[in-house]
Amino acid sequence: MNQGTLTKMFSNDGSKIAIWQSFQPLIAIAKASSFPDRRVTEYIDYRCPTLFDIFSVNRGYSLDQMLDKLDPDNALSVVSVEKESETIWNLIWTYTDLEHDEATRCILTVDVQQDFSPTKFLCESTRLQNVKDDSSWIPEWENTTTWKEVSEVWVPVHVERKLFMGPYSGTDEVFTVDLEWKSVNEPIADDVFTYADFDVPDNIAIQDTSSGETVWIKPLPANKRQTERPLSSNYSTTKTILILVNLLCLLLIGVWYLRKRVSHA
Repeated sequence: MNQGTLTKMFSNDGSKIAIWQSFQPLIAIAKASSFPDRRVTEYIDYRCPTLFDIFSVNRGYSLDQMLDKLDPDNALSVVSVEKESETIWNLIWTYTDLEHDEATRCILTVDVQQDFSPTKFLCESTRLQNVKDDSSWIPEWENTTTWKEVSEVWVPVHVERKLFMGPYSGTDEVFTVDLEWKSVNEPIADDVFTYADFDVPDNIAIQDTSSGETVWIKPLPANKRQTERPLSSNYSTTKTILILVNLLCLLLIGVWYLRKRVSHA
């Protein structure tokens, strides 16, 4: 809850995952299979960020899972295509929930000239009886993406994710990302998707547990270990003093008791 900037770094080379946050003293490395739930890493596949609404991010969905959700066999009641122009198409799905008397409509906008890149994804809801009334649909969230052609491939360069909390509250949350692509479809170094590419302070240690055992690639700084020793030493000293004080108290009580007995005698 402290005001400031939190830096997070995450890498995945297909077999190992590395995570570091600016409040942690070390980079943690583990098997990729150790993090099946992507919520731990807040991972988003930026090959197609338009599809990742806030709920999908919170559930840790992968891109494959997002594409499975768009499968026409996924209990969709209505599927249609509306063309805003020759190049802009709207793909529309409508889900119906009889139990809660609600209908949900998803509108995925794609640009045909940009290899069908999804430029906008909007989710709306309304009561079942109001499905045909366009003015009754209430927006829940909306993703927009700007794409750019790099090395003959369309890649996202600007992403906005808006979360609407109610019809009268306006936008409650806006998540914005600007992406800079260093290279696209070009050879890269082997360590790009590893912790070696992290920009972290020199005092950050590196711990690898991917083999099942804890391996310190880079140990904690000596000054940190030294500060831990005085703490244990101080603790031992304090404990010894308390024991001596207790013994002294017992001795005084014994002397007082003996004196009391002698005086009565």
